[in-house]
Amino acid sequence: MQNTGIPLPEPFLIFGCFYAVCFPVSFIFYNLTKLNSSLSLFTIHFSFLVFRFMLKLLDFFFVGFHTLLIFFNLFGWIFRKTRKLNLITLLLTGSSWFVLGLFYGIGYCPLTDWHFSILEKLGETNLPSSYIVYLLARFTGIVFCETTVDKLTFLFYFCAMAFSVIFTIKQGKPKITTSIRG
Repeated sequence: MQNTGIPLPEPFLIFGCFYAVCFPVSFIFYNLTKLNSSLSLFTIHFSFLVFRFMLKLLDFFFVGFHTLLIFFNLFGWIFRKTRKLNLITLLLTGSSWFVLGLFYGIGYCPLTDWHFSILEKLGETNLPSSYIVYLLARFTGIVFCETTVDKLTFLFYFCAMAFSVIFTIKQGKPKITTSIRG
């Protein structure tokens, strides 16, 4: 998959705090290499391991966050306290799919684009165009038909949007109580 979407900040910028801890250690080893040249290979290897570890952390973050966002989009309308936030996240998701989708392809998601660029840096190849297909394959080991999954994804999205709009509007209306006193 070609990275044509929103550019991803380098992982050391995202995990700056982690890198700030590892950088002094790398700096110490770098300065030691001036004394002993055999340590330079260790310094390069250590930096590579830190970078790879940060990429793996980003991978786990995106799997967890994106999966939670998908479930929240699908079921957040059920709970009274989360209905407005659910409607907002559904509108943002729809904007990404259909507004950004005009430029990058319908169904475009920057989270998917960013995550797939991290996976490519980790050596993953042949990533599907659908994040749901990717998640299903990652969690079950089964590769589903992308067309079917895309159709079901859009169907579930529009159902969740309809429920969210209906219940959010219903929740916003004041309750009219009438009492008959006799």
